[in-house]
Amino acid sequence: MGELTIRSAQSQRNLLEWDVLPENVEVVEVEHTLSEEERRCPECGEVMQPIGTEVQEKIQIVPAKIILHRMALIRTAT
Repeated sequence: MGELTIRSAQSQRNLLEWDVLPENVEVVEVEHTLSEEERRCPECGEVMQPIGTEVQEKIQIVPAKIILHRMALIRTAT
């Protein structure tokens, strides 16, 4: 099991941070994508293409269960 460290944030609240997650942690992956219409450039009307992915993670602790949520936001550009 990974080592749990507590670090203080600027807002003076404590955050839990895992240095290493246990191997058996359930991972829930969610990919957020925009519709073709939402990806249209407001200047030229061309559909913007993916240029990268920004991944954010949060740890959810459920009694007797730990789940890692991984959210991917597809970035676009023309």
